[in-house]
Amino acid sequence: MCVMRTSVREAYDAAGWPSSATDPVLALARRLRAGGVPVSTAEVIDGARALTQIEVSDRAQVRAALRVSLVKDPDHDDVFDLAFEALFPTPPPPGSAGGGGRPDGSAPAAAVIAPADEAELLAEALIAGDDSEVGRLLGDAVERWAGAEDGRTVEHHVQRVLRQVDLGRLYRRLLQPDPDADPLQRALRATETDQWVEEIRRRIEAMVAALLGERGGLPPRVPDTLADTPLLRAGPDDLVALRTAVRPLGVPPRVADQAVLEAYEAQAEFRGRLLEAGAAALATLGEHDELGIVLVGRPYNIYDAGVNMDIPAKLRRYYGVNIIPLDFLPLWGEDTHEVTPNMFWNYGRKILQAAKVVTKHPNLHIIYMTNFKCGPDSYVKHFIRAASPEPFLVLQFDEHTNDAGAMTRCEAYLDSKGFLRWWVREDKKLVSK
Repeated sequence: MCVMRTSVREAYDAAGWPSSATDPVLALARRLRAGGVPVSTAEVIDGARALTQIEVSDRAQVRAALRVSLVKDPDHDDVFDLAFEALFPTPPPPGSAGGGGRPDGSAPAAAVIAPADEAELLAEALIAGDDSEVGRLLGDAVERWAGAEDGRTVEHHVQRVLRQVDLGRLYRRLLQPDPDADPLQRALRATETDQWVEEIRRRIEAMVAALLGERGGLPPRVPDTLADTPLLRAGPDDLVALRTAVRPLGVPPRVADQAVLEAYEAQAEFRGRLLEAGAAALATLGEHDELGIVLVGRPYNIYDAGVNMDIPAKLRRYYGVNIIPLDFLPLWGEDTHEVTPNMFWNYGRKILQAAKVVTKHPNLHIIYMTNFKCGPDSYVKHFIRAASPEPFLVLQFDEHTNDAGAMTRCEAYLDSKGFLRWWVREDKKLVSK
């Protein structure tokens, strides 16, 4: 994608066109490719050139030019229509601007901010650095859209608010190209926008939890309809892409949609079983005053026996260690804002949440599994001590690592924590008293 972006902008520069004009075409190409539509660099350049030959203020001309340039298969029309509408929304009908009147010209019963207006107001407040206004807007959104049905989890209500706030629209608004910005400024704005959107997501979660009076540990609710599907994980683009992918197999759209619902049901059931097993393990350790190791890290490091040389199983087999991976812990509701207010990576936040859970259980200790040259982990691990002050072990894997050295470090760590010599732990207890 970097090569494609560079090629398109070089083509613009060679023709004397402003480089900022490439952004909409590139954004559309990215969405099409994510939806399974093959879009080459040459086709993107064709689309950019086509826009110079039409009246770009005419939405129909823009759509036709980009459709002809970027889509070659009629089966991909659904994906194109959805992607184009997301990036170039249909303008409101005449007379609807300003919020609000009814078709008969009468005033609405109460002033309600539309999602598009909400995104615009949020964007303006974020750019202006007005945190109080951001908080007010988010509080209003939670009050209007969270709902309070019995038996629903915090996550369900959070998803309702996030869909109405429309983070996708907010993201596009914050990334509107600035013709006066240089490439570095645009890159910094993109990073800042990612942090803003994640901060909004976190604040909405906290507000909803406070509103409903619920606190962590509940598994995600199984969606009943596509309207309840967490669209931040599987958006409309993904659903259309799935329909397109299975259409040649003769699978009707309703069957594809049902497959998505059943997939979420299976995933929610699986997560529920993980949390139940983790709760049982914590209860057993507490009942018998046993020590445990919490494995933190990314799934491909802590679960792949080839990557981690099967060290978790060896710790259990050779030393009888009780192992609990972070996905078995009740992370929902663990606020990491005081550790770092803008953790960019989702798994980085989960790792810090797991560290905070460990802090609540003195019999738990951390082994952080990472791999060589993992940039995010090199950043995240420096915040572990802020979330959990006790010393922890970091195991870094690469293709040259052998288990002898890793197991030696594990043995030393276990010994220092009282896993291997129980009397050392008992002595520490007496000293602490």
